[in-house]
Amino acid sequence: MSAQYELATFAGGCFWCMVQPFDELPGIIKVVSGYTGGHKENPTYHEVCSNTTGH
Repeated sequence: MSAQYELATFAGGCFWCMVQPFDELPGIIKVVSGYTGGHKENPTYHEVCSNTTGH
């Protein structure tokens, strides 16, 4: 029996606060929060605030 997965991307101001509500939903396999876009991979909060990452 093969599993079928789908990907959803959501935007939210305080993204770390959005993990728990989705993480508790039935059928959710993984929840990851972070920044999208920009040219710096996996930037920190301070890097994004410096306006040098394109986020």
